Amino acid sequence: MIKSLDFKKLTTLSDEKLILALFISIFLPFYLTAAVLLIAIIYIIKQRKLSDVFEKNGNAWALAFTIYAFAVGLLNLNFVGAACSIGFIALMLVGAFTRKFITPNIFEKGLNLTCLCGVITTVICLLDFLYNELILNHPGVYRCTLYFLNSNYLATIFATVIIVCGYKVLYHKGRAITYYSTALICAVGAYLTGSMFVWVEVFIGCAALLAFTRRHQMLSALFLLAGTGIIVLYCMPGLLPRIQDSNITTDNRVIIWTVTLKAIKAATPFFGQGFLTYFHIQGNYPESYPTAHSHSIFLEPIASFGIIGTVLIAVFFIYYYKKVITCRNAQNKFGMSALILAITCAILVHATTDLTFMWIQTGLFYCLIMSGIGIEEKLLKIE
Repeated sequence: MIKSLDFKKLTTLSDEKLILALFISIFLPFYLTAAVLLIAIIYIIKQRKLSDVFEKNGNAWALAFTIYAFAVGLLNLNFVGAACSIGFIALMLVGAFTRKFITPNIFEKGLNLTCLCGVITTVICLLDFLYNELILNHPGVYRCTLYFLNSNYLATIFATVIIVCGYKVLYHKGRAITYYSTALICAVGAYLTGSMFVWVEVFIGCAALLAFTRRHQMLSALFLLAGTGIIVLYCMPGLLPRIQDSNITTDNRVIIWTVTLKAIKAATPFFGQGFLTYFHIQGNYPESYPTAHSHSIFLEPIASFGIIGTVLIAVFFIYYYKKVITCRNAQNKFGMSALILAITCAILVHATTDLTFMWIQTGLFYCLIMSGIGIEEKLLKIE
């Protein structure tokens, strides 16, 4: 029955080019990513595909949440947060569009492009490192940021590519060496970002991927590798950049979380103050640490959207992940649902200390990967 589904009829050449351009744009300077995203929105509207995007799958809840977040931001004079609401719905629209019109061929091409772009970005990181070390001779700890605004955002991009390589190894075995090599190269890029938690993100994502695909021997090998790495770091802690600054980083997180809790108590836990509430209110607290958000997936929803907004977006994700789990339980031929669940686990673990998914490049990456569930949805309909 699966063979009777002609994916070529579900998309056009223009759709394919647009989706692949979105995958590539993740690795461009963020203002170019925003430009490609804007072009995608114009295309969706011009082709009259907006109704297709909101026809099902709980997307109306995401729209309701966006309107709510925008209104709350304006009412609290949080204009940056209100602008972020527009960016959020743009990402959701593109993700929903891709979910509707994506095919296995386009999805795999898109992931291959991210692997290639990950390698290219690592090369640029190496050149940037050499430029800083040999020409500028800057003292202190080097952290590669490039055009990703923040080194932790770049680290998350590399971590996601590594997990994608793991997916490719499992489902495209003929090219395993290529994807292992790509993962190692991207690990070099992640190392140059100086992020400490990125390695936990990579481990959790890869472990979840192997668990969801029932690769128990490979999972055991991963745990053995991780255990060996911990022992090596214990004996030679200098191998991991900035590990000596971990206490300072932890103290800064505690300050951010304390200020966020004060802000929640000072306002109301029911409504919030819009996207990036911490950035909006930090000037009211002299002891605050300057940053964009609360660095906690547990505090950010209540601080920014309150209980009402959190419920609205939670309903959308319940709809979405219910379908993902259904697809994963129904068949194992395609691994899109396993990849989505693995990426989600990695995001949630990293989000306990940093919300790196709250940026246009990382957010778009996650939306495109999440859209892969559209393929398994179509297959289950045919079956």
